[in-house]
Amino acid sequence: MNDLLRAYGAFLGEGKAKYPTHAQVLDKMDAEARSYFQGALDEKVNPGYRADRYCSLITLGAQKISEIVGYIRTLDKILPKDTIQKELYDKLLEENKQQKTLIKMLVESRGPSQLNELLERSRTIGIKVDDYWVVAVCAVNLVEALMNKKLIDLGESTEGDFTQRLERVVSSIKRKENREIQRMLPESLYKGVRQKLDHASHKYRPTPAEADNIVKTVIGFLDELFPASTENSVKT
Repeated sequence: MNDLLRAYGAFLGEGKAKYPTHAQVLDKMDAEARSYFQGALDEKVNPGYRADRYCSLITLGAQKISEIVGYIRTLDKILPKDTIQKELYDKLLEENKQQKTLIKMLVESRGPSQLNELLERSRTIGIKVDDYWVVAVCAVNLVEALMNKKLIDLGESTEGDFTQRLERVVSSIKRKENREIQRMLPESLYKGVRQKLDHASHKYRPTPAEADNIVKTVIGFLDELFPASTENSVKT
């Protein structure tokens, strides 16, 4: 089933990139599909496990995926190929590729069997952490690592709390690379979302849409810190 879901995720991502005006509808349908599969996982670790309930949820999830595939296939048939300008289409595909690469790094690799063991064991005591939680935790903690790496590249100190370092990286980029970067989103991620993920995971689990937004925000911060046009061009 994991291989099926990975293939479906790739297909959905390409469909959203190709038809961005339909992305909201596809996201809603995707959330419904994933809720069924999550319900099946929850049922499997439920002390009162019922095989009929589990199979029913899997079937409903598969049906919803079938609807999504049919929806995208219909768009392929009825929409002209030049609905989206090629430049925008290529950009959307590249953004989707970056997102899938990060998600693959954070979750799909899942090489260590210990990760699966931790997730499964936590579910047995009612802490319903899942792949989206793993993605979100890794992403928000990556914010600090990205910032420290940029400070080192700029020849600046990594001392101080998060806010002090963020102010330092913003001012250093302005001074040494002559460009502005925003600071509100990474700060809100670190101080808001990270706080909930690190200290309240027993009651907070990000939805697929929330995890997706977190990943997109972190990728945006990464691109701001390390844009291709300014790599290796730091003023000394």
